[in-house]
Amino acid sequence: MEKIFYTRHDGGLTLFRSGKHSTVSNSHPNFTRIVDALKRRAFGEVEDLMNIAKTITKLGVSRKFKDRKVFVKGGEIFWTDSKKKDQKMAGPLVDRILDVIGTKEGDKFADALLFFMDNIKRNQLKDIRQELYDWLMSGKAPITYDGCFLAYKKVRKDNMDIYSGTMDNSPGKVVRIPQSQVDTNRNNECSSGLHFCSLGYLKNYSGDDSNVMIVKVNPKHVFAIPRDYSYQKGRASEYYVVGKYNGNWKTTEAFKSSFVDEDTKFKVMPEVEFSGWLKPSISALAESFGILKDGKVLIMKRRGQDIPVRLSATGVDKYVDILGTVVVGDGEPPTLKSFETKSVREAVKFAVSKADKSYKA
Repeated sequence: MEKIFYTRHDGGLTLFRSGKHSTVSNSHPNFTRIVDALKRRAFGEVEDLMNIAKTITKLGVSRKFKDRKVFVKGGEIFWTDSKKKDQKMAGPLVDRILDVIGTKEGDKFADALLFFMDNIKRNQLKDIRQELYDWLMSGKAPITYDGCFLAYKKVRKDNMDIYSGTMDNSPGKVVRIPQSQVDTNRNNECSSGLHFCSLGYLKNYSGDDSNVMIVKVNPKHVFAIPRDYSYQKGRASEYYVVGKYNGNWKTTEAFKSSFVDEDTKFKVMPEVEFSGWLKPSISALAESFGILKDGKVLIMKRRGQDIPVRLSATGVDKYVDILGTVVVGDGEPPTLKSFETKSVREAVKFAVSKADKSYKA
């Protein structure tokens, strides 16, 4: 194996091998990895690390999906969709990849990107993909491990929404409205829907004493990215309130990386007061579908009488003696679906999975 000699300087590294020399700037996305490989005398890794295309292809193999990957071909980045077809990736997502190469978070980017692209394809609007690319280009919103993205949401001091004061945006809540109530015309700057935005747009909301929340949005629930203010805001039918941002939202970005998961959330968002996991609880999902209200689950007896069952500290209490039916609305207008069970917790899980196809009970 060819040995590589090198010197370290303020600008980066100068490498000497086979009578040739080359320079690696300390701004190179793989700089830290290259230094580590040289220290370990793993000279065979250095050439690949210097080549960004090879690095993306190597790191882009999915750990969760067989035969799916992110890779470079002909100088462009592609991804393999759920039908095993190769699709070209747009500019903003390429920038996200380059941003995390060489970091610990970068090792996990393939699965996150594949989930993200799959979620975009599940969106009912065919034109939303370009709008979402415009949104990603407008700010530094991280992509989450399950293919969603994070954004800002300004609310009142009591965490209710600014405009109507009727929707609770407290950390841990899932906020949802019917998709039919979201204006899909991106030419309408201010219109109906659940609003989210990037840091640059926050100053356009009134009230310096308002709370700023971090919300998690699934691309399949986004229905418009208005053209005004450089695509820095959007309208969705639902989102999950991850936590409260305690930093200076007038000047300081909450996000320190383009990707985030449970292991890195405190590092990526050090000034966010989290409600818990990046994924909503079963209780929050049930509440958003109307299955749960004020800490109680509605169980319907066969003769039609509603029986409230209070949540216990560890979940939902067992429903003893009476065989009940949980009913959940699905669609517009709601189509009632029911099932029978002796376990209220399992009933709620099943009901949520029926109402939200992305949730697996």
